[in-house]
Amino acid sequence: MTGASATPEVPGAAPTSFRRLAPDDPRWAAFVSSRPEATPFHQPEWSIFLSEAYHFDAFVIALERNGTLTDGIPVLEVRNLLGRRRWLSLPFTDECGPLGDAAPQLTAAVDAARRSAGIGSCEVRASLPAGTARPRAVSHSLTLGDDLESLMGRYRGSIRQGIRAAAREGVVVRQATRSADVTHTFYGLHVATRRRLGVPVQRRRYFELLWDRVLAPGHGFALIAERDGVALAGAVFLRSNGVVLYKYGASDARHWRLRANNALFHEAISVAVAGGARVFDWGRTDFEDEGLRRFKASWGSEEHELWSCGGALAHSHSPLAERGGAPRRGSSLPLCGLSRRDHYDGRFGSRRPHGQPARGCTFEARLRPSLPPRRDLGG
Repeated sequence: MTGASATPEVPGAAPTSFRRLAPDDPRWAAFVSSRPEATPFHQPEWSIFLSEAYHFDAFVIALERNGTLTDGIPVLEVRNLLGRRRWLSLPFTDECGPLGDAAPQLTAAVDAARRSAGIGSCEVRASLPAGTARPRAVSHSLTLGDDLESLMGRYRGSIRQGIRAAAREGVVVRQATRSADVTHTFYGLHVATRRRLGVPVQRRRYFELLWDRVLAPGHGFALIAERDGVALAGAVFLRSNGVVLYKYGASDARHWRLRANNALFHEAISVAVAGGARVFDWGRTDFEDEGLRRFKASWGSEEHELWSCGGALAHSHSPLAERGGAPRRGSSLPLCGLSRRDHYDGRFGSRRPHGQPARGCTFEARLRPSLPPRRDLGG
């Protein structure tokens, strides 16, 4: 669905129009590809995949000037158990903030569209400049280069030992080349991991669509670590705009001594380097998860603080709109109300709160530019 309306103008600037686009609109795909801050979650394929998997209505809210998109954000409309509608950018997604340079105008456009549609709240999982709000968690990212050998020199000795131990034990890592690798082999590890942790298991259909809509077209890949044909561990990665992003992982606890995860992640980093990626995203970790923080840092990754900033719904008389400028350092983006939600998104498999229970809006902002937050458990 496509719509257009006027938005408040900056004196002397060309007229800006509000657009509601379908996620597969070529203009959105081109805009996402042009933005260096875009993550794999901004890609049209991710919204389309979620829409098909859960029957959500997917769309993009964008600003257009002189026939060119200047700002935008993907949104899915979801319903709670009582049938109440809300907008989310995006469910089953770690971070998906607005793209562009006119955050105040886009904020006003989103909130006006929300109120016009009769939507009670809108949640945006965004990374904003850090400020005075309290830190919630940490994130890790590994800057890549062309030389894998030099990169390995940044690994801690225990990581290199684990990689060598896995090789001595006959662990091999292969890339998924057909649907069954994800929907049967990886899914089996996924089910076992979640049952071991006592958390809900995602449907096989979810991974069938993930393969068909995202991985097979080249927007990500899956790796399986095996020994003598027995699957030991597996992981799913997304990739876009020079970023390889770790999304799902699972492993067989009976074989942890073989250090299959060391071999698997080393291979993932190798694939990222060979593909010309700039960054390998390790994801979000809670402050108290000291073991996982050490594990991720052991690969030469940088740790960044993840902050939580609050705000009210945007409206035409908000202080930000009156200032007419971008959010200053130490402020939050006043876009949406955040509902209470405990989202489980297993990598190796652990439970974590995805949203901060709070009134109004809560946003996640990194101390330094980084990548989407996630929670996992190294094994």
